[in-house]
Amino acid sequence: MPAVSIPVWVTVGCLIISAPLLFIGGPDYYASRITKLLWDLGHIPFMFFAGLVVVRLLSRLPLKSYGVFCGLYFFIVVIIAISTEYLQSKVGRVPSASDVLADLWGALLAWVYVGWNPPQRVFVWRYAFSAVVLGFGVLVFIKPMMILYDEMLAKTQFPLIAGFEVASELSRWSAGHDLVRTHTKATEGHYSLKVLLLPTGYSGASIGGFPADWQGFDVLEFDVWSPLSSLAITMRLHDKLHVEGDQQYSDRFNRRYLLESGWNRIRVDLRDVLTSPKGRSFKLDEVEGFGLFSYNLGASETIYLDRVILRRK
Repeated sequence: MPAVSIPVWVTVGCLIISAPLLFIGGPDYYASRITKLLWDLGHIPFMFFAGLVVVRLLSRLPLKSYGVFCGLYFFIVVIIAISTEYLQSKVGRVPSASDVLADLWGALLAWVYVGWNPPQRVFVWRYAFSAVVLGFGVLVFIKPMMILYDEMLAKTQFPLIAGFEVASELSRWSAGHDLVRTHTKATEGHYSLKVLLLPTGYSGASIGGFPADWQGFDVLEFDVWSPLSSLAITMRLHDKLHVEGDQQYSDRFNRRYLLESGWNRIRVDLRDVLTSPKGRSFKLDEVEGFGLFSYNLGASETIYLDRVILRRK
């Protein structure tokens, strides 16, 4: 097996530096999607250097079989990947399958860098292994590429905040359940967002990741379809100062609506938003989030949201 050309002190040093970053610090829930994306991609160099360490340790054992060496290597790196995700769940991080894929791809890159090939049928093996590495790379970068694309789309669409005509828009939204686009109801284009409201507690959907500067606009407008009359729904809007503070209910814009059956067009005067936080002015140049929610409806209901847009009078 070719020796690992990176000096031991560099490999161990990089591993010591990168390992704590998986558990300490990092972006919080309200950080931008790009910040979270770049931080999550740190799993790749971490596992790359971890893989080099594993190769060095295994090379000290009297293993003459390529199959045994390979099997032990990938068994160990899979254990490391799963263990780091488990430990992250214990320190407030959110474990994810995409992080595990990034870990495994980093380990594959380490294996490629070392360049240990089986002694027979090297040509065929290299093509097969290259295909595996390429396939893992595609899986790892599908989500980052979608987010980067949607970041550009959000800027291009603005002042349209959400129209749901492009599937990547769903990456901006969050809810307590899976959100789906549907073509059964729409006020503009072909799609709207289907939102399930639960019978107890708070339930709804919220969006972030849109351009934050709403100065120069007068009205926020959106369409909501209700299955029945007098369905109570609350709209919320918050800015960056709200996120950085105690996030009190009185420190953001909240307005309750009783929806009529069918489509409802709701228009919010941004002058009302300016004076909504208690003791301060809403920062329209630092808008962070918009959402709709219900509270203790008593029964499950499904609403549809479409065409969230800023307008000038």
